[in-house]
Amino acid sequence: MRLIRAITSLLIGIMIIPGVVFSASWNSAVTTTGTINPASGTCLQEDYAEMDVFANVDGLHLLVKDDDGIKYRRYNTSGSVQTTSTISSSGEFPNVTGDNDNLYIAYYDDDSLFVKKSTNNGSTWSSNAYYALLSADCIGIDIALDDNDLHVVYGFDGEVRYRKLNNGSWSNYYTVSSDGSAGNPSIALSSNRIHVSWHTNASQYYCNNGDEKTRDKYSGTWQTIQNPADDGVVEFIVTDDNDLHMFYYVDAPLIHRLKHLSRGVSCQGAVKMPH
Repeated sequence: MRLIRAITSLLIGIMIIPGVVFSASWNSAVTTTGTINPASGTCLQEDYAEMDVFANVDGLHLLVKDDDGIKYRRYNTSGSVQTTSTISSSGEFPNVTGDNDNLYIAYYDDDSLFVKKSTNNGSTWSSNAYYALLSADCIGIDIALDDNDLHVVYGFDGEVRYRKLNNGSWSNYYTVSSDGSAGNPSIALSSNRIHVSWHTNASQYYCNNGDEKTRDKYSGTWQTIQNPADDGVVEFIVTDDNDLHMFYYVDAPLIHRLKHLSRGVSCQGAVKMPH
């Protein structure tokens, strides 16, 4: 999922920002410094590294999981490494987000969910929180930051669960899904809303066809579950000012494509057709 998410993040600027589709052009490719050792990872990641990326005024913050563990690097726009550190020697599902003041990393390791925080643009990291997930498999993690609240979703024991982290304290626990086979969650924020998506028939190690589902939390109340797609294997959501966008990957005989759906951020009904 992290590979799909990294690709999707790069596509968003082209696909959903008005006026960009026909006028923008890509800069020349830059070969970054630093090595990545391919890992035999989870769904869609065999022989690839898991990764996530976040950008702020201080640069590009890249989080990579490979055979050497989870590593953090901050790059400048020329592709040169400014800061590097090892976050974990054995973790999974790396995520990074933040703002111009703080950075947050979340990952799964040793049957627990860990969160680390940096207040100096990734130069050093401190433990912010952890949550024990006992012995069941974790199937995906995603995070989003809103002011001082870190919103966390994770797949665990066939369910997608939500928790909020503020100043190192967990709250607002909720089981978002109702499928019994949910995983690979994604989270996005809009005004007064939390948007969560997930894949049914999810597995930690295999890509299985299933439904892509979403659920919103609005003004403190979780809304009705929606089922916008039924032919994907993994999904990712993002918001702009007006719409919630879902990108999902279809892996079927003779069909391998990334599809896109959208709806209004406040809408619980109409969904624009995929393309």
